[in-house]
Amino acid sequence: MRLTQLTSHALRHLRQHGLRATVNYAVTRLASARRDRLDARFDKKFGVCTSGDVELHQLGATGVVERDGYFYQPSPVAKVRAILRQVVLDLEPSTLVDFGSGKGRVLLLASEYPFRQVIGVEFSKELHDIAERNIAAYDPPRRQCDSVQSICADARDFAIPDGPIALYFYTPFTGAVMDHVLKNIVASLKQTPRPAVIAYYGADLDVVSKIEQLGWMKRRLKLPFDRTRPRTDQKMGLVFRYPIRERSPDRQSSVATRTGTLTDTVDTVQGQSGVTDPR
Repeated sequence: MRLTQLTSHALRHLRQHGLRATVNYAVTRLASARRDRLDARFDKKFGVCTSGDVELHQLGATGVVERDGYFYQPSPVAKVRAILRQVVLDLEPSTLVDFGSGKGRVLLLASEYPFRQVIGVEFSKELHDIAERNIAAYDPPRRQCDSVQSICADARDFAIPDGPIALYFYTPFTGAVMDHVLKNIVASLKQTPRPAVIAYYGADLDVVSKIEQLGWMKRRLKLPFDRTRPRTDQKMGLVFRYPIRERSPDRQSSVATRTGTLTDTVDTVQGQSGVTDPR
């Protein structure tokens, strides 16, 4: 983001939100600009366009999407690779779903790993179109997944794929939208219990709390240090594993019972609000 654009956004933010929130906004954006310069090397190397933050108001977001969504910010390349390496170890060949996939950076990087298929879910037609062009252009030297697609859809309406699944969230939304998506995930696993993990990257403790309430097994991921952020402001990487093992037929009912309680848990967290800017 250019300095003139940053100044314009900061002045508008100052009028709307006050000095303290604007200072936090400016610091976040300056760090983001530095990160973008680093990640631009990835775009230049592969002839794609995945960098640059995009505000929700620029994407025509309205209603609950505008209220509960966050601006588009691509996941850092080094962090994504570190997360994907560790997620692949957790599952047999699976489908990776990136909620709020934007311009498709995670989809491109995921094609370098042995996923059965890679799917991005993005509500913005503008970002979805960019992602499709990026997918067509991306030609990594070590591609391991040829089935990569971006779907332009509301995340609440997206049908969770069959088979083992890895679900990636870089704080695309919170509140009622996150509740709805988690409820869909739980319902799908209740209908067909199977291996599943949720990989989370970010700093929104409200979103983390919502996922924790599912009762899945959690562990912290090892991520490279982010030099664009202070040591005290590093984002976390977490993976939540659905608690299912190879079971005999007489134990399958206990799985369904367990998953049913997860649905009830998600129902209780409807309406919680997120933090102002966890990214």
